[in-house]
Amino acid sequence: MKKLLCLALTMSMLVPCMSVKGEEAVKLTFWTHSGMRDSIDPLTENYLAEHPDIQIEVSYFGTDSIKDSLKVAASSETLPDLWFNWGGNLGGYYVKNDCTYDLTEYANTHGWDEKFNKGALNLCTLEGKLSGFPTSVNMMTMYYKKSVFERCGVEVPTTFEELEAACEKLKENGVVPFATAGLYGWHLMRIVEQLVENYAGASLHDELQQMNTSWDCEEVINAFAKYQEWCNKGYFPEGFITSNPDDTLMMLAMEEAAIYPEVQSFDNTVINNELDVEEYGWFAFPNGTGRVSSFGDMVQFNANLTDAQLASADDYLSYIFSNESANSEYGAHLAPTSRSDYRFPDAQPHAAEVFSYGSGSGSFTITDQAFPTEVADVLFSMQEALSTGEVTPEEAAKALEAAVQEYLALK
Repeated sequence: MKKLLCLALTMSMLVPCMSVKGEEAVKLTFWTHSGMRDSIDPLTENYLAEHPDIQIEVSYFGTDSIKDSLKVAASSETLPDLWFNWGGNLGGYYVKNDCTYDLTEYANTHGWDEKFNKGALNLCTLEGKLSGFPTSVNMMTMYYKKSVFERCGVEVPTTFEELEAACEKLKENGVVPFATAGLYGWHLMRIVEQLVENYAGASLHDELQQMNTSWDCEEVINAFAKYQEWCNKGYFPEGFITSNPDDTLMMLAMEEAAIYPEVQSFDNTVINNELDVEEYGWFAFPNGTGRVSSFGDMVQFNANLTDAQLASADDYLSYIFSNESANSEYGAHLAPTSRSDYRFPDAQPHAAEVFSYGSGSGSFTITDQAFPTEVADVLFSMQEALSTGEVTPEEAAKALEAAVQEYLALK
């Protein structure tokens, strides 16, 4: 559903929005994630009230619907002027197909190296081009309900063996260890990729993600075997393969499950759902390397933007994703960790800790951004097939490597 935001609604229905000088306004269309709507709507209204020479039409989509809608729009050459996206191969698709504005030169002349931290700019640099306006950098860890751990006599695990012992004790007490869901694949992947990191180690995992070595190897087979074992032991919710990731937080809150894979925005999500953030804690998945998975969010710019649109887009997004906006009464759904001057609010006690830990311990790219979509889809199908016993770990590893080789042959 589109919401047209203009300085005067009645005027916008009668004539094009005009600037104070009588010139036609700069117009921008922006597709973004529905999770930010309660922040972006009022902030956009405020911005437009101060900029009568700009007209912005904002449309909102869920996590998976925006991926699908953007692909359709790209194929029909109807992409908006600006769109929210992730880094890696999700954003890289639009770079490879010449849909995005190369912001490298613009960034160099407008001080983006001072505005944003280096890691954020690197995550938005795809195919050698700065392909988006960085909005956040995200670090993935495991969150848990303190009362559940205490009731079940579980300590925060620091080794893989301790994690498995904790899962077993949780099951004995009638609690599902992991609050996760398999619909769309990406949420469940957050556990599977940690198993790969555990068995492969940092160096091999990086080579696997870069598709420089075969996925049909002992380390991957062992990771898939452990995942299948956890499925058989009931470490995931009943019917999890077809469950929606949107329902997983409530499993944690209702103490039906104990451990929840999420980025540092977890605190924000808990607060927005009127839950007590102090009831939760976090730990890094004990994978033997200490690394977390990470990913970047950004807003990509249409390759056909005019100079006026480019300048207005930068100014608008710099206002939306600023410290001032994030700390305003409307900033509950914003956390511009891409900015070099960003500071987490005091009301989010875990966020700064998680971000600091991930920045210091090292990270690997989250798998669905490291992989091209064609390969990620095969991983997701193997997650499902392993959970039902339709394939063995060996067959799953071979299928994933076959998908890699097919992609590389076409590339």
